[in-house]
Amino acid sequence: MSVGSSSPQQATLSAIQRLKLIRTLNELPVPQFGELVFSLNPPSGVLPPNFAAQGNRTSILLQWAEGPTGSGLPVVLDILSQLTGAPALAPSPDQNVGPCFLASRRNPFFTGREELLSQVHQVLKTREPVALSGLGGIGKTQIAAEYAHRYRDQYTDVLWVRTESEDSLIAGLTALAQDLGLPLSQDAEQSVVLQTVRAWLKANQGWLLIFDNADHINLARDWLSLSDKGHILLTTRASETRPLAECISVMNGADESWKSCCL
Repeated sequence: MSVGSSSPQQATLSAIQRLKLIRTLNELPVPQFGELVFSLNPPSGVLPPNFAAQGNRTSILLQWAEGPTGSGLPVVLDILSQLTGAPALAPSPDQNVGPCFLASRRNPFFTGREELLSQVHQVLKTREPVALSGLGGIGKTQIAAEYAHRYRDQYTDVLWVRTESEDSLIAGLTALAQDLGLPLSQDAEQSVVLQTVRAWLKANQGWLLIFDNADHINLARDWLSLSDKGHILLTTRASETRPLAECISVMNGADESWKSCCL
């Protein structure tokens, strides 16, 4: 079932269709993923070795498939359908089954930072967005995850969006649309998806929304005004976050933090 690479057929996927395809590929059992790669037959050296993370292999495989010498997405979808026995982009069942908890995994060895966590909670209760600011690798994401798990009972939904770039932000918000079970067609345009997520946030109260790795804080600017409906927490390397968000500095040491560190 090997596929040639000349004159690739092209296809255009909606934001939701692309997300569904990526998730399907990431969740394929390793033998099936290997069959897919064998059938597509990308040139030697295109994909990382088998021991690499499947998410990375998926991303590179799709980049190749959509490139000038790739197989084209229709071929990927056709082979994937044959392997799984189901349409690759079949509509998802209704997911609107209750509250969402989408926070990053909790660190079982997390200790300290008690004063900082309490401070974050107190500021968020004022409906002001909070930015955990500090150097890379200092533990901002772990603190945000600990906060989400520790206070989860005080929120209707806990939502997590990676915000390293505009692409990751859009992908994260698109994932939220699916995880919240929002009524969107498979061919919904990106702008429609984002408008639907915004409408849900405006129509519901009591949620916690975390923008992780928002180093370019302006990427989240348009969403921070929704803090009157829920709590918004960001992690960022930016040292100046006001007036967009109240800044809490994350320093080395157990509880070295200041509520108004950013002028």
